[in-house]
Amino acid sequence: MNNRNIVFFVTRLDSGGIENYLLRFLSVKHSHFRNVFVWCKSGSDGQLDSEYLKLDNVSLVKRKLGYFDIASYGALKEFLVSENVDTVCDFSGNFSGRVLSTARKAGVPIRISAYRGSSNHFKDDFPRRLYNRWVRKLTLKNSTRIVSNSEAAFNFFFPGEWKNKERFSVIYNGVTLKVSSMKLKT
Repeated sequence: MNNRNIVFFVTRLDSGGIENYLLRFLSVKHSHFRNVFVWCKSGSDGQLDSEYLKLDNVSLVKRKLGYFDIASYGALKEFLVSENVDTVCDFSGNFSGRVLSTARKAGVPIRISAYRGSSNHFKDDFPRRLYNRWVRKLTLKNSTRIVSNSEAAFNFFFPGEWKNKERFSVIYNGVTLKVSSMKLKT
């Protein structure tokens, strides 16, 4: 068993893309960690809660992290310190910036931001663009690794910045098949 305490940040645990991927990953790898916390940033229950709780060392944390709620980030810092967390992984792209900044202040050495889309998913107006730029800067400043499931995501969020930087990694979904070696029946 590994001695790492890790926190994964998701919005909630409804049956969706990242929630299912994370559940499959933890089903195989949860024993590689001392403690696994899955933090639901919305503070609400999800359809997959019971499936996650079947895993021995996995705990769910349902505490809302509001965009401008300073107190919630103070509570997050206290949690990270008290649980001796050494790794955080936030799946909300640019919006992981505040979590990563808080984790850095709490002394968490490994801080990962994950991008799963290749565009913004919010109403494009001036206040939101301004906030998005701010949290993107926080993400760049406070992450030790930035991962994505596609080059398209990095080309959109970090054009010209990501290709020559070691902390950026593309981790593709799915399985690569060698079609040329397979005989197809017609």
